[in-house]
Amino acid sequence: MAALAEPPTMAPLVGSVIDNIGMGPYQWKEGMVSSCVWLADGAELLLIGSVTRAMELEWDLTATQKGGLVSIVFVGVMLGNMASGPCSDRIGRRWLTIISYAAIGIFSVL
Repeated sequence: MAALAEPPTMAPLVGSVIDNIGMGPYQWKEGMVSSCVWLADGAELLLIGSVTRAMELEWDLTATQKGGLVSIVFVGVMLGNMASGPCSDRIGRRWLTIISYAAIGIFSVL
């Protein structure tokens, strides 16, 4: 009679492997850098209220025009977030983080 084959063993789940390895200095550094991009983007979104109030007074904007200006900013954030995942998969997260810092700096000044 032929010997019974052993059942295949299950590969460990990714989550359990990450839990076993833990967080090192590199992961902490990358987390801090990424958090700073998120913080700068959030701060810019918070400033929109002040900027639109100043533009309303300076340019005599209606409520609809103010809403349009704010909507354009949020559409830009949405498109940027949708594009960042595929771009980071293609060119890497390091360059995308550098580009994000540069774009936030440049477009905040404009």
